[in-house]
Amino acid sequence: MKHFLEKTLNIYDREIAKFLWIGVIFFCIFFFMAIFRSYVDTTFLKRYGADSIPLMLLINGIATIIVFGFMNRLNSRFPDHRLLSGFLILCAFTITILFFMIQGRSVIAYPILFQILNLQDSFFLVYLWNIACDLFDARQGKRIFPLIMAGQVLGTTLGSFIAAPLASDVGYESLLIITAIGYFAVASGLTVSAKKILGSFAPEERREKNLSKGPAEILSIIKQYPIIRYLIVSGLIPNILLPVFTYQFSIIAQHSFATEHSLLTFLSVFRGGTTLISFILLLVIGRAYTTMGLPNASLIQPINFACVFCAFIPFFNIFTAAYGQFSAIFIQRAIAGPANKVLFNIVPESVAEWSRVFIRGTVIKTAVIIGAIIMVALKPVISAEGLAPVAAAIALYWIIETFLFKKRYKEGLKQVLMDGSIDFDRIESEITMGQDVTSMVFQAGSIAGEQREDHRYPAYPEDITPEKVLKQLDSKDALIRAQAVAFFGNYHDTRAINRLIQSLDDREDIRERAIESIAAYGEDMKPFLETALMDSPLRIQLGILEAMRCSNNKAFNVMPFLFRSLTTAYNNLIATEVLSHDAGSHSCNMLKTHLHEKNEELMGAVFYALWVQYDDMRLMYESLRTGKTSAAVEMVETSIDRETAKYLIPFIDEIPPAEKIARGRKVLPVLQTDEAAYIFSWLARSDEPVTRMLTAYAVGEHAPRMSFYPIAEVLLNDRDEGVRQAAAYAVQRCIKGDAKMPEIIYDMNVLKKEALFEGISMKGYKAIASIAAQKFYKSGDVLINEREDVLSLYIIMDGQVEIFAHYRTNRQKLLSAINEGGVIGELYLFSHLPAEESYVVASDFLEALVFNRHAFYEMMNLHPQIGINLCRQFAVRLAGKRGSE
Repeated sequence: MKHFLEKTLNIYDREIAKFLWIGVIFFCIFFFMAIFRSYVDTTFLKRYGADSIPLMLLINGIATIIVFGFMNRLNSRFPDHRLLSGFLILCAFTITILFFMIQGRSVIAYPILFQILNLQDSFFLVYLWNIACDLFDARQGKRIFPLIMAGQVLGTTLGSFIAAPLASDVGYESLLIITAIGYFAVASGLTVSAKKILGSFAPEERREKNLSKGPAEILSIIKQYPIIRYLIVSGLIPNILLPVFTYQFSIIAQHSFATEHSLLTFLSVFRGGTTLISFILLLVIGRAYTTMGLPNASLIQPINFACVFCAFIPFFNIFTAAYGQFSAIFIQRAIAGPANKVLFNIVPESVAEWSRVFIRGTVIKTAVIIGAIIMVALKPVISAEGLAPVAAAIALYWIIETFLFKKRYKEGLKQVLMDGSIDFDRIESEITMGQDVTSMVFQAGSIAGEQREDHRYPAYPEDITPEKVLKQLDSKDALIRAQAVAFFGNYHDTRAINRLIQSLDDREDIRERAIESIAAYGEDMKPFLETALMDSPLRIQLGILEAMRCSNNKAFNVMPFLFRSLTTAYNNLIATEVLSHDAGSHSCNMLKTHLHEKNEELMGAVFYALWVQYDDMRLMYESLRTGKTSAAVEMVETSIDRETAKYLIPFIDEIPPAEKIARGRKVLPVLQTDEAAYIFSWLARSDEPVTRMLTAYAVGEHAPRMSFYPIAEVLLNDRDEGVRQAAAYAVQRCIKGDAKMPEIIYDMNVLKKEALFEGISMKGYKAIASIAAQKFYKSGDVLINEREDVLSLYIIMDGQVEIFAHYRTNRQKLLSAINEGGVIGELYLFSHLPAEESYVVASDFLEALVFNRHAFYEMMNLHPQIGINLCRQFAVRLAGKRGSE
């Protein structure tokens, strides 16, 4: 069962219980409702006639609005499943009473049953789908809502088919008792099971949400949000047209079948057959809108309604009516219904709760009233057949509105992402997505008290030659290099291209001028940027992409870069999944964390590359890491071309990693095996040293077998010292079975435990560890002297340090002690103030990682998170001091 759900229906492990629960509820409710509908439609038509339907629909619309007004008040006190259970029990009780009224030959029972049936249509539409939308987000809904709809259709099919045989066997009126018992059973099961699936309900959360809006507010929302406008239109117009079509269908059916039994048989078989065919087609093409896209799929329903009503003009008969009934049911259930449910899940959060109640309740019933009024008003003037041109004109307006929605769909998605967020694209600042280059980067000079001013470089003499400036690009003086880089922004010399690209890895002010100069070259730079993009370091890649974007040239071909980056990302994901089988391994956890960080880095670069050709990619990328992931993925899929979407969407979508890997293997040349030997061998040949180092460490700690020896051996002569240490460790473990942890790994573990370095990546830990000096001290050594400048930061790895005031004076006082894991000197390095205490080694032996002032500034320059952590620590200390005063 689980395998069928995952592989055939794409329902994944964490979704199975929810899907089965809501699917069973839909099936059961619509099974009994189909039995009830067959009885009510037949008996009402034969006793009151189709001519009574317009008035009955008008009454029903008014009654439903009143009922929903009352339900909206209860909505703040009770969850949707409780309201649904209560409504089912109320229906069961009322139907039972009406059964006894019919036994007493009360004719008034039939219009009451008609009102209950139509009230159920509205109520189930709102509350059942509210529950479904709470269970699944928009991306899940694309997969799951058609299947839920299939459960509804299957229930309707079986209920419709069984209605006529049941009526023959147990009597017509017994269908009411069967319906009442069924509703009561469903309500009981729903009440018992809901808490386990839905969790607890907090009434205060509902009370905080304003579910009522004034007319001015509603108009403002419609104007502001294209998705809301379309949802209102798609709720209003079809429910104006459906009463008209129901009236016309009823007129045709009433005149086509003379007896009550023949009409019941026709309705039972026709509806059962229609829904059965719909169910089969639903399973085959139920996700047509995922291929077509939601805006295109939304056009099918209004076009079909227009065709049906136009066909009624020359052919007002049972065959046209049958086609109209079948096509309306199928399109609603297979395409329009699920598509609309997905749209409800990407409504901006600030109006989402209100929109569900307003559109599914007030709008729909208002539409029914409007449709009923149209029929009541026109009935004395024109026949049922004459309503077809009027309905066709309304359907034409619906088509126009859908085209407008299609045009503004992406804008609507952006509003969802922007709801409560910042539009970063409007901020005039340097924007990047990589870890090494961010808009939060601290300039080393400003931290050191040497804040860089906006240098105004003197203009070159008029007789300066490009040859002289080319030589200045290699100057050791940063100001001269910056001036030379800026020169080629105005004087485009192809001899400077390669060095301008290399300048993207220079200090930040030079890098910014290099981006400006490269962007100014225009088409001349295109082939060189595209090729350099493929194999440059990340910082240069981001600079190239920024230059491409700033050039306003959308013709850059970034597809090879995207293809390569996504291939690497999928391979990293495969490796992460293989490593996840050994969750207790320290080395595997480190490597897995690094691969996850590497993929975050790759995705940043991928979206930066997409930003060259498509707008709003920064917003989409940021939204992927928030609670708006489903809307962000939908917007990405809508924005980019289908070929790129085929590679990217499975990776960023919220589906299980195994499914991502399976889809990636279908479209990209990624690893086709999950064998550890292949995975480690591929990782050991990475162009990134941290990956190679952690791979060697994982081989040594996790898989020290001779069969893995070649993987470690190939790294023994690596150009990176950390990789060589890890490779030597792995080789020794493979041969002897025991070895000391590599020094670089040990130092990284020490850094990971420090709050000062919280939030740093594995690559960052390695970089910081590589510039640290491991030093040893003896008892009595003074690390920091009172009233002297502090030149280093110390992280205690082993031993103890005591802090004294007035050390070695008559007023000497021990203030506190710092043990293993403590940090010394960060406050004074950051503030440039002299030390207020003395720090003295108290243990016989002290081991520490030491960073000099320059190294500390460089760390903060490369990793601004360190500065944020420092500020947090200073704030905590300040709060502690105030609390003790």
